[in-house]
Amino acid sequence: MRNRRPSQEWLAGQKVGNVDFAVYQARSVSARENPGWVGLVEDEAHFPTSTWIRENHGDEVTITVNKASLALSLVRKGHARMLLPMFVGEAYADLQRLSEPVESLRTERWLVMHQDERHEPAVRHAVSSLAKVLKQNPLLSSDF
Repeated sequence: MRNRRPSQEWLAGQKVGNVDFAVYQARSVSARENPGWVGLVEDEAHFPTSTWIRENHGDEVTITVNKASLALSLVRKGHARMLLPMFVGEAYADLQRLSEPVESLRTERWLVMHQDERHEPAVRHAVSSLAKVLKQNPLLSSDF
């Protein structure tokens, strides 16, 4: 899986949708509370989502992590809010979406495989099945 068409000539790709991002926090956080934001540091500080948080809510960042994957547990426990891919945020009943999708952060979703292997029956079948699931499952598509 990649967020753009592969550029290497030995790879082939099939676009299977888009990934949208929105702001989420725990449902347990009351409307009167402001839990602050999770910010990303180190290598992940340069990701588009991190830049968006810094530019739009930098003064509200109360917790920083060096891996976006670590932020999910903090958000679910009500310690902060964060931009999450919508297929992640919508998968957890204990999270609530606070914003519409952030258009500027939308990325493509590509299935990528080796160019020479893509015609093998087993690979073709696996890619076809995976593409079908990714395109048809509303939780995995960007059509919320």
